[in-house]
Amino acid sequence: MNMRRGITVSVACIAAVLTAIVSCSSGDKVASQADIYRAQAALQPFKKDLRGALLEGLEDGPRGAILVCKSAAPAIAARRSEEGVEMGRTSHKLRNPDNAPADWIRPLLVAYTSGARDPHLAVVIDDGRIGFVEPIYVQKPCLMCHGESVAPSVADQIAMEYPEDSATGFREGDFRGLFWVTMPPGSDGP
Repeated sequence: MNMRRGITVSVACIAAVLTAIVSCSSGDKVASQADIYRAQAALQPFKKDLRGALLEGLEDGPRGAILVCKSAAPAIAARRSEEGVEMGRTSHKLRNPDNAPADWIRPLLVAYTSGARDPHLAVVIDDGRIGFVEPIYVQKPCLMCHGESVAPSVADQIAMEYPEDSATGFREGDFRGLFWVTMPPGSDGP
């Protein structure tokens, strides 16, 4: 089996297994492989823009990254959400309450926090729409604001911006949350 076919088969198997975990409304069917690719393609520019904004924000230190997460990230998601496509990020340990998971995402968060490791995506169908997630894992730069030991000045800034924060205590490589996208079904390219 060639590498690409193996990856496609693995992706389809992972999507089917995780779809079974999620309780879909009204007995919806599993999304097509074309819908999976469309969802992945739609999410990539958001992830790229967010990463760029965070790296730029980090040039001003943790305060800059905090401000990116608070203001720029929602603006990037809004800008990339068009023509029936919506996207964002969520977590089991929220910093921003506006990022609370939608009902269709909750079982996927449970699956990931229960140890499902490295399924790079999950697909469900919710109310006739495709729902797609990709895991976010903590990287070293994230530890300044999300780690087990956050500097007091950073913790003070986080507390000021997010009084109900619960998004600390992570180590490098930990599951941090999910990128998500919803879109209408269809097979005509991203």
